[in-house]
Amino acid sequence: MEDNRLRDIFKDYNPDLSSDFTFVQTLERNLDKFEIVRRHNVEIHRRARIAVFVAAVAGFVTGVIFMLFMPNLTAFSARLVDGMARMYEPISLMQSFSILPWLMTAFASVFVAMGAYEVSIALQRPRHKLILP
Repeated sequence: MEDNRLRDIFKDYNPDLSSDFTFVQTLERNLDKFEIVRRHNVEIHRRARIAVFVAAVAGFVTGVIFMLFMPNLTAFSARLVDGMARMYEPISLMQSFSILPWLMTAFASVFVAMGAYEVSIALQRPRHKLILP
């Protein structure tokens, strides 16, 4: 009974089939669009990889520079925490001042890396515009 209902439903279904030539033209047009989008995505990924490399190098160099100045940063943070401790007298602040130069180094490295990434993406010009036919 179920098979008869399905046959009755599809009995009057006669889809219009286009000619082979128009089908092939449509298929080629769609494949061309796909290829254009694929090339555009490859270009975007290439630009992003370059930008990530530039950001990593900039962050690393910033970290190295800050590490060279670590004795000065440690002395600066000790003076800063000592001055704050005199005003507020928190014991935990005195115990954790040694982490402050490391936090400065980390924040500076991340900030420089993010800036370098944004600048690198902005300076890279796309080789071609995405124009779909």
